[in-house]
Amino acid sequence: MENITKELSPEAFLQGGGEMGELIRNYNWNENPLQTPAHWPSSLKTIIQLILHSKVPMFVWWGEDLIQFYNDAYRDFLAVGGRHPSFLGKSGYDCWPESWSIIKPLIDRVMEGEGIYMENLLVPHYRYGKAIETYWTFGYSPVYNEENQPKGVLVTCTETTHTILSQQQLELSEAFSQQLFDRSPVAKVVFMGEDMVVQMVNERMLTLLGRDRSIIGKTFMEVMPELMITPIMGRLRQVLATGETYVQPEEKIELVRFGKPHIGYYHYIYSVLKNELGENTGVIATAIEITDQVRIRQQIEEREAQYRDLSEHLEQVVQARTQDLEVSNEELLASNEELHQLNGQLNLANDRLQQFAYVASHDLQEPLRKIQTFSSLLSQKYAGILDEAGLASLARMSKAGEQMSSLITDLLSYSRLVTISDEFKVISLQKVVAKVLETLELSIEQSQAQITIEPLPSLKGDAMQLGQLFQNLISNALKFTKPGEAPAITIQTCLLNRHELPEQLKLISKADRYHCISVKDEGVGFDEKYADRIFVVFERLHNKQDFSGTGIGLAICQRVVENHGGAIIAKSKPAQGAVFHVYLPS
Repeated sequence: MENITKELSPEAFLQGGGEMGELIRNYNWNENPLQTPAHWPSSLKTIIQLILHSKVPMFVWWGEDLIQFYNDAYRDFLAVGGRHPSFLGKSGYDCWPESWSIIKPLIDRVMEGEGIYMENLLVPHYRYGKAIETYWTFGYSPVYNEENQPKGVLVTCTETTHTILSQQQLELSEAFSQQLFDRSPVAKVVFMGEDMVVQMVNERMLTLLGRDRSIIGKTFMEVMPELMITPIMGRLRQVLATGETYVQPEEKIELVRFGKPHIGYYHYIYSVLKNELGENTGVIATAIEITDQVRIRQQIEEREAQYRDLSEHLEQVVQARTQDLEVSNEELLASNEELHQLNGQLNLANDRLQQFAYVASHDLQEPLRKIQTFSSLLSQKYAGILDEAGLASLARMSKAGEQMSSLITDLLSYSRLVTISDEFKVISLQKVVAKVLETLELSIEQSQAQITIEPLPSLKGDAMQLGQLFQNLISNALKFTKPGEAPAITIQTCLLNRHELPEQLKLISKADRYHCISVKDEGVGFDEKYADRIFVVFERLHNKQDFSGTGIGLAICQRVVENHGGAIIAKSKPAQGAVFHVYLPS
């Protein structure tokens, strides 16, 4: 300011300046500590003339009282909050109490001759009587008087709230997408550029490849040199060049997994990635290992070949070795039975693989979570804007999302129930049921349910699956109660010989004795002619408005019992309660 020494008349320095120039000219300065413009120092007049004719948002604090002046460009910020023109000529503290603890220390430093610059600083602002969080990028510069002493503060600023909030929203969206990628049940890796540099990889893919996260930033050749003699690299580059998706249903690949050779079979898909300009920049690879399914099929093919060889041999020696015919026939029957079992295993494995691949490929949970997330954001952010009908619609959307999430969770639980007999251990049903009661403790207390449990046996099984079984049975007994009555549930057990079991049971196990665990309630019951239908997925005998649920719980119960070589049946009459009998091998 030392270079501007010419004294300006009141008329000259306040001439023009838009709306703020006119407001300053018409302001009653006689009642202000600064007095009339004729008494103002030339340095103040000069800086006011400068800001009034600037298109950049500016304002000035002057003197010990930090009296405020601002230009038309800064006026727009104050007008948004309903604080213009009241801030003209007022003390800084009187105008900015909500942010004074932040800006006053900065003003003190400037009054000592220090210039300050801040980017995207979070500063609370009152707008229409409500404090909100705003972000600002600004510079504070000292303004000197004729004695070359800091007498005021010149502020140039711009509000960056919209930019920062948009950036935060983008970061939240990117973090959400990254979480979906990392937690995907399908192995995924993203390659970028001609050299196929690894940019992203999830834990499923790291396990499948037998690598760790140190592969990020390395090329395909560096990460998997053992695959360079295969056509895989060429296929990746072809997808990058053409943009056409490549699908390989089954391929034998020799990997070095965790430092050891591994031969496996894989189903994989290569899809192109594009940038915002629509240019092909990379490839995302998704893969599922199907080694177990392929080996089962190979075993079946080997058995079939053995069967054909055995048949040919029998035709050649049947006349000469009639005494061996019976033995050979027994071997043939055994081979057929084994073939049938292997074929059944393959069909089951393929069915589950198809179900898994279908759910994974359509990312069921991703759009649902987005709906729930954004409906929640809408409810929070626009609660004061939407009318009652709009808020009700958002609530219905959120409730529908919760119901769909429960349905997907139950479906996944149902599809993941598999029999792995080698992993079955001797477990205590007493402990399993006790853990279930802890989980359902709140529902039991709220309904004032009375639950009576006889001592339960120990048997071989999977604790998690059996927990699902009893949680579903007890939850149903708590739910399907008569209006106004507290649930009454009884769990009893007995040991039966095989010949004592009901004739309609279809048992896989050849055990001689079975535990019968009965879960009885005194609820609404059902017509016993529907006893078989209730174990079918999505079958419901009661109205959704009366009793909530997805219609999958009893299907899960049946699958758990079948996985353990047992069976489950239901007995009931309308309004007379129901009893579920679970038969498990001893």
